[in-house]
Amino acid sequence: MTTERTDSPPTSKSSQQSGEPKHLRLTVGETLQQERLDRFLAAATSLSRRRARDWIGRGWVYRNGKEVRVQGRILQLGDVVDLRIPQQLPEIGLPTIAGDSIPGGPTPGETDPEAPGSGSTIRGRGAPRTTLPIDPSLPILYQDDFLVVVNKPAGMLSQPIRGRRDKAFPKNPGRRPNSSTDWAADQLLRHQLASLRGERPFLHLVHRLDRRTSGILLFATHPKAPKALQQAWSKDRVTRRYLALVQGVLQGPDDQQGTEEELLVDAPIDRVGRKWHFAVSPQGKAARTRISVLGTQEDQGSPNANHGEEPGNRQPGYSLVACQLETGRTHQVRLHLAHLGHPVCGDVQYGASRALNPAPKSSLLLHAFALELPHPDSGKMLKLAAPLPPAFLEALHSTGLASDAAPLLDGAIEVVP
Repeated sequence: MTTERTDSPPTSKSSQQSGEPKHLRLTVGETLQQERLDRFLAAATSLSRRRARDWIGRGWVYRNGKEVRVQGRILQLGDVVDLRIPQQLPEIGLPTIAGDSIPGGPTPGETDPEAPGSGSTIRGRGAPRTTLPIDPSLPILYQDDFLVVVNKPAGMLSQPIRGRRDKAFPKNPGRRPNSSTDWAADQLLRHQLASLRGERPFLHLVHRLDRRTSGILLFATHPKAPKALQQAWSKDRVTRRYLALVQGVLQGPDDQQGTEEELLVDAPIDRVGRKWHFAVSPQGKAARTRISVLGTQEDQGSPNANHGEEPGNRQPGYSLVACQLETGRTHQVRLHLAHLGHPVCGDVQYGASRALNPAPKSSLLLHAFALELPHPDSGKMLKLAAPLPPAFLEALHSTGLASDAAPLLDGAIEVVP
């Protein structure tokens, strides 16, 4: 649930006659979806259930922009509930958000218009208690009536694991989410758009990124968009490019270091052993990745040599590579780079050395930095680029490869006629 005050909300006939109403906006989250409207208000605010029913009967409660007077209306994930009190009733104030405030968020009874949804909890009779993200928002790179493109941080799921949508942490179900990466990207974006638009949004995740990978993530926000985007994918009209910092000096196709000639890795991928582990295998599905070596750095001593790894086991140097997908298998970029003997820094699962990670506190140094696709409505080509996360930039500077990445990251958004 998020909260927000707005200066000019939609108004009913009664509110038009009495001036702009005082206004509080709530969005329905995972914990209180499928709850009755009156119970939701009692759980999410300081209103008693009797007072909530009274306000619903007075026409002061709106769901997705429309007045609702049905106390038992069942709410869905992403529904927007607005409370509007006519100005002619100054003795009636807005309710507070139930529970204690989080340090850095608004105090009880307040909402911050500059940071909707920051720092609050919900708690009520019969409703489980949950803590909201302190900053429930994703960086939006591009949006229109058909698409939203966000820059997903590393550590965040693209969507909740099937069958466990109410659990932010599959490995620790008892833990409640308390930061933005505790929520899946589609959950967070649904809250964000609902709060901004005042109604439950249509939202369809078009493709996924690994939890540990950062970068561009695409959502359809119009019912007509998914089919058009699926057709573009099937006709190979979508280009996805990743930037990776890998261990070792990766040679070009003719053993020329640091060239921008492409390596084509054509190696099938199959699931092996545990659920989220894959390997290059002749029995796997076809997988092809084009790899360009942007820059290399000979080893001048491991940035984390104090981790205790023996010098004889060290793989010298680093390489900055751009990878373009021709197929979209799970863990494809990570596996193909490891297959070449140059795993992504931080990717211990596929053979990377902990001692050679120039950003040991970060996740993978793998970032989906570019996406090119035809717009699902106009058909014009849309080119997008996502800024690198701070940990990745620090690693590039520490390895002397920052200048090699700069030309790729100068672009932002471009629509090609």
